[in-house]
Amino acid sequence: MGDGLGDIRLFSSSSENDEEWDEFLRCLEGAHHEQTSMWGRVKKTYGGYQPVRFLAFQDGKLIGGCQILHKKILRIFHVGYICYGPLWAPLDEKLAFWLNGQLVAFVRALGIQYVYVDFPYDGFQTAEHFSMMGFRRHPDFLPPSGRMSASVVLDLKLSEDELLSRMKASTRRNIRVGLRSGVVVKRQVENAPELFTDLMWKLCKRRGCAPTPPERDFFIKVQESFKQSQQAHFFFAFLGEESVSSSIVFTAGNWARCWKVGWSGAHHRKYPNEVREWEVIKWAKRAGYTKFDFVGIERKCAEALFAGYAIPDTPDKGVTLFKLGFGGKPVLLPLPVSTVFNPVFRTLLYSKKLHKLMYIMKGEVRKV
Repeated sequence: MGDGLGDIRLFSSSSENDEEWDEFLRCLEGAHHEQTSMWGRVKKTYGGYQPVRFLAFQDGKLIGGCQILHKKILRIFHVGYICYGPLWAPLDEKLAFWLNGQLVAFVRALGIQYVYVDFPYDGFQTAEHFSMMGFRRHPDFLPPSGRMSASVVLDLKLSEDELLSRMKASTRRNIRVGLRSGVVVKRQVENAPELFTDLMWKLCKRRGCAPTPPERDFFIKVQESFKQSQQAHFFFAFLGEESVSSSIVFTAGNWARCWKVGWSGAHHRKYPNEVREWEVIKWAKRAGYTKFDFVGIERKCAEALFAGYAIPDTPDKGVTLFKLGFGGKPVLLPLPVSTVFNPVFRTLLYSKKLHKLMYIMKGEVRKV
């Protein structure tokens, strides 16, 4: 596709390996790995999504765009999914609004009937644009559910001594105990995807939740897809020959993101998780990244902290306290939106009466 407005040219790309787009993201502050063509290949294999990118050029230079994942359900209902996009270089607001409108028109031209949008961390203005175009706050009862809307971010421009000084005293103590106990962190070990999956599944089993993603070989595909760009990094905490704790970190732009973790549950008094996290933070800082993302806390916990209240009791309170212990700041993300392009279904799905009914039913199910 090619179209233009003055010196703006618009194109689409469904290439499995879009080097120009991936290089743009690599150099863009705040970019996310879920917008890369590498991630598109992973989601095509696991989930059956078809990745397609909407790209905008000005004077022959790529100024931004968006990767859309889309597929048909039961060969009838065509759904689209935008992960942490669109992403634009710094632009005049009028131009950004026009480009966002062209993106939505492109999504409709693909025949997509329902689309969900997760915005970039700093995408509040873009979220306003989508609201002006008729998108609604995404209801919890519509898929996808459980997406992140708050996180904890650490400023890696600080020195290591400053980072240590901003930690909770208990976190610093746990790191010292773990290091004295012989915890050693290694990166990119042999059979890393399989080892990481095993530790992640053990952690999920203890928490009583299903592993996400659910495929045993998912991280093998991740390693394969990101091998050339070197943006997926496995870390493991060892005690002797025993691998105890793990994390996978994705890098994009100036961010390093601890996307998933695993833990066998052993040696908790030797604090392998604290040591692993600290060693990963130091690695990210030395590699030149300026933001470290702990990826996900409950939004109501972040809102309580911003309001000056104590963290409420929730099932994930312990995880939240662990992440905050490293001295990072809570961050609220733009809330996700979605829409159905058919006006009749849109009125039905986003009606307040239906939302109230669904939340009542959800509450009754929880009681059972």
